[in-house]
Amino acid sequence: MPDSHLLLKSIKDAFLIDLSASAKGEKTSLVFEKTIFPDSQTRKEEAIQVMVIGGTNFSEALVEKAEDMRVREFSEQKEFQMFRSADDIFSLILENLRPDISHLAINFAYPMKNVMRKGRIDGILTKEVKGHAFKDALGKPLGAQIENFIFQKTQRVIKIAVANDALCLLLSGLSSAPRDQLVGVVVGTGYNMGFFLDKDTMVNLEAGRFDQFPASESGKMIMRDIHSSVLRKFEMEVSGAYLYRHFNYLVLNNAVAHKKISSTYELFQIAFGERDAVQEIAYTLIKRSAGFVAAQISGMAEFKNSDIAVIFEGSLLTQQYVNMMSEVIPELTKFTVHFYKIKDSSIVGGANLL
Repeated sequence: MPDSHLLLKSIKDAFLIDLSASAKGEKTSLVFEKTIFPDSQTRKEEAIQVMVIGGTNFSEALVEKAEDMRVREFSEQKEFQMFRSADDIFSLILENLRPDISHLAINFAYPMKNVMRKGRIDGILTKEVKGHAFKDALGKPLGAQIENFIFQKTQRVIKIAVANDALCLLLSGLSSAPRDQLVGVVVGTGYNMGFFLDKDTMVNLEAGRFDQFPASESGKMIMRDIHSSVLRKFEMEVSGAYLYRHFNYLVLNNAVAHKKISSTYELFQIAFGERDAVQEIAYTLIKRSAGFVAAQISGMAEFKNSDIAVIFEGSLLTQQYVNMMSEVIPELTKFTVHFYKIKDSSIVGGANLL
């Protein structure tokens, strides 16, 4: 059954409490990592190479930081092999480094702690995830390591900035709304949220770790099966890595005749397909996910005490999903939420690191 208004309101209220406590420096389920937005490191019209590294996909582009952030050249997305060491990361970057650039921004979709280094944002990888192994890269600024590797191999001096996908998404919206209204939301394989605390301070929440709400029965089953030092309770209820597993659990426990599915892409096909008992389960799961995310977004608007502009990306954020969120939000907050889908957001946001 769809989640009640009461449940969504309780999630919004609990998220608001965690946000407010985190902003005061209190320990909560949220990371609330602050990063100061740096001054630009490049001249107007200077070309920047941007690389986007996800779980298994890589893309890159050449960008001019003009008023309209011109993406001059964009490579086709390609897959890469799982990382087995830091050198695998460095080699992937060197192999795709353009010969005529001196500034490189890397949108690296892995957990990291941001630091300032020589006036640029850099990221310290905090753990191995998504099946990759790069223990020798942990605990040190990744950009600095890559700069050293490139110089040792080619004698080229490249200035590098690094941040995760949540911060890069947030930065892609700089021309869409005032900074203090910007919020970035990623709902794909994983889940995260970032925002500007003020005009100079960005915050990475690791919002998938939020845990002040009751887990579903299928969510409890998934949590029992997951062996991780960091429990991402909210992410397990809303993201693409787990929604299809909720479906398999519910089909089995409701004695509905249907084969197991292996992806949330299949779940979407069922949810917006022919109406029957199976379709109802799939549709309800997606609507529930959208409602939960809408509750966090509403809590963010309440925290900021203003209308907000949500920059979104991710495989789940189809127009149907955004419409579901838009239906719920007015019931949870008096503030208006505007949704923006930025073209080439991962590239544009990465370019704004420099």
